[in-house]
Amino acid sequence: MTNVAQSIRRLIKTLPVKLNGGEWQGSEYVKSAALDATRNLAPIPLAASDLKALDAGEFTIQDVKFYQIVGAGPGLREKDLILYQSVWREVRRINDRSDDGGYIQYFTKRVTE
Repeated sequence: MTNVAQSIRRLIKTLPVKLNGGEWQGSEYVKSAALDATRNLAPIPLAASDLKALDAGEFTIQDVKFYQIVGAGPGLREKDLILYQSVWREVRRINDRSDDGGYIQYFTKRVTE
């Protein structure tokens, strides 16, 4: 386990998620109802260094990234929702560092329902 994975371990919370369901039927992707679940994630606000590395205007300092330690359960996909601080946040970008870091980063934006 890397230093990053070890340091985020103490920040992990069990958070509700909505998994946007769907499946391929032939060459067409058919959406199904969202599934409610939970995931063990470590929430961390985006830093200025994150904003510099991401596409300009895609995220703001008010957005949140979540870390998931590899092997701590199934991962998330883009458009899945995470409930954090009473706000639903949509996964917009995934940075899979499972091979070299032992974790996955999910960059999320606040959504309104």
